[in-house]
Amino acid sequence: MRKKGGFTFVELMVAVVLIGILATLAIPNYARSLERSKCSQAIQILKEMRSAGLSFYSNNETFPTPGQESDLEDEAGANFYSDGSNDDWAFAIQTGNDTTLVVRATRKRGPHAAAGNTTITITDNPAANQNEDWGGTYPWLDPATW
Repeated sequence: MRKKGGFTFVELMVAVVLIGILATLAIPNYARSLERSKCSQAIQILKEMRSAGLSFYSNNETFPTPGQESDLEDEAGANFYSDGSNDDWAFAIQTGNDTTLVVRATRKRGPHAAAGNTTITITDNPAANQNEDWGGTYPWLDPATW
């Protein structure tokens, strides 16, 4: 009698179960790291918007107001997606006046958008010596939670 080589059904099922366990551990970590990278992108763009807003203020003696996002893009020579072309975030000037600038990123889609946890804001009030005050409802805003 000759023995055939190969795997038994039980051995194959054990391998499938192990792969399933590894996948259930890896997929949430991948999704979390992907969401953190998108948050980092939004924070970087908001910092650039803030910097452009301060430059706009130094040139015009007032902060830009809602609707002037394209003016900020021209000021900084950067793309803040004021045309809405970013699939993940919408960037806008929330308020602007003689003393305060508030820029906001709003998550368009994703797991936190459905829960209403969608915004990251930077408030800047140089007249009151309040620089870069972060706020919002987005859960990944605090790097301590990463």
